[in-house]
Amino acid sequence: VKYVAAKQVAFDPKLRREVRMRWFKDNGCLTVRHTQKGEESGEVYHLDMLTWREKRHQKVSSEEFLEMVKAKEDGLIDFSIRLDERDHQELLGNLRDCYLLHPRGGGGVSDQAREWDRLRHEVLEEALEKHLY
Repeated sequence: VKYVAAKQVAFDPKLRREVRMRWFKDNGCLTVRHTQKGEESGEVYHLDMLTWREKRHQKVSSEEFLEMVKAKEDGLIDFSIRLDERDHQELLGNLRDCYLLHPRGGGGVSDQAREWDRLRHEVLEEALEKHLY
């Protein structure tokens, strides 16, 4: 049940656009590393991408990003774009405010409502960690 719900949340077009445009574009941490094939290959066009290891707030042009995607498809590099823990927690807090019935807990909340909110929180975490990042 959590998996399906997390997938539905993660594939919401508005949420995906918000995460891409606001969070990854402004706060993303780009990590690039060679694969075994990349280290052994004679290709040189992907070597300058290694200088982007653990870059935050680095502007990447569309052309550079397409080169990275091509190098990844060729098996020469691997890269990921993630949020650091502080930004992840801020995004999760924003989502919690939108999706949970009682985002801050609060008094007078029944055990059932608290349990549903706990489940919703787990769904949001899974949506971010397994489907959006």
